[in-house]
Amino acid sequence: MQGGYRFLSSSNESFIIFGISLDKQLRHVCREVVIADQTIIIFCAKTLQSSTWNSPELKQLVGCARRSYGRYGDVPLYDEYDERAAVYVAITTYQKNVAGLPVRFVEVASIRFVPGYGERPVIEDFELFQIAGKSLLEFLKTAPHGNREILDNVVSISRLSATEPVPVGNSVYNTLRVGVVPPLKRRSTASAFILMNHCFFSNEGLCFEYISGVMRRELMLSLARGSRVEELWSRSFPLADDFLMCGPCDVALNHTSDVVYRFPGYFLNVHHIHSLLRELVETDRISHETLCELFGVSENILTMGRIDHIWPRLGLLVSYKGVLPHAAITGEYLRELIRARVADGPRLYLGYCDRWRSLLETSCAALCKSQRFSKKTSPSFHSSEQFYAPSFG
Repeated sequence: MQGGYRFLSSSNESFIIFGISLDKQLRHVCREVVIADQTIIIFCAKTLQSSTWNSPELKQLVGCARRSYGRYGDVPLYDEYDERAAVYVAITTYQKNVAGLPVRFVEVASIRFVPGYGERPVIEDFELFQIAGKSLLEFLKTAPHGNREILDNVVSISRLSATEPVPVGNSVYNTLRVGVVPPLKRRSTASAFILMNHCFFSNEGLCFEYISGVMRRELMLSLARGSRVEELWSRSFPLADDFLMCGPCDVALNHTSDVVYRFPGYFLNVHHIHSLLRELVETDRISHETLCELFGVSENILTMGRIDHIWPRLGLLVSYKGVLPHAAITGEYLRELIRARVADGPRLYLGYCDRWRSLLETSCAALCKSQRFSKKTSPSFHSSEQFYAPSFG
């Protein structure tokens, strides 16, 4: 392979992903690696120092990855936190045989790093959670935390997102010959997560002392397994109660935040919500007509095995104000029941950057040891040194 921009095929076709040409974006490449059959290229789409994106094309590519949040509702692709965040995007390609024909697939993943310093809004993590009934910001002002300038020295990992694998380049013609390609699981999210983190914390992230993140438990476990150093995660990126020296049950979502009920598919346990809705229907406090009207469906959703297809519209029910249609209760009462009966979805993680950097180095070394790891990069990649970390290997 000669450079990162020819990996789509053996021909001289342009570097095009989802109709977005990246031929002129190679100066923003931070890293190119090969792990087994996967080629991963990391781009810096935006830096902390600038309020503007490095290019419209990279911003578009980040938006492609973030569309995966659409399963939870009308989540905006970009928001005010992006203005002061560093944003990275990873492109992974690999070949897989489908019905005996070689098909090259691409996955696009993205992540951003939001600093705690600067003018409002503060990082979202600190507004979403409360500790023992106090807002996290208020809790941090009390002993023994009052002497630590946490907000000025913390960076938050957020908006981790990824596309489904899709065929690219000349492989598209093979998929047409095969017919319908069965859905494939993502293969590179964990590796891309580690590499994007390593790029950031080897450069702009060196100035931070603390790290935070809001993630669902199943995602955190998946990333830990994929890092090849799963046993180190609980110490390197611990749950917030360890850092804050409080009880695990003291850390909870702030249910006064509108975002919790606008996107309950992410922030709340949807299986608990499903059970609660079944009970409310069985006791005639809401009706099937209530759900059909708000979800825009005709079938009985409570008898279906999967409910993830209603996640995008679940917020319309949970955030409803006033008496629910065809029901005997209000949206306000429904939210009271949710607070009492439904568990939180994601959890707050908070730790020290030096431990996290150590885990990233160890994880990269584990990847190098167990897989073929490319040291080749195109000379043109080095035209803007501020975006680069030292090469692995």
